Amino acid sequence: MIEVNPEPTPLSGSATISIRESASQALPGLLERLPALLK
Repeated sequence: MIEVNPEPTPLSGSATISIRESASQALPGLLERLPALLK
């Protein structure tokens, strides 16, 4: 699970990747790198 949220949440400990940015900031870069993350 990838969590995208500026603040930790109760699910943060279960996330494989936690990105501490807003979705509007994080998603463009995440989508660009997603193929490499899935390998």
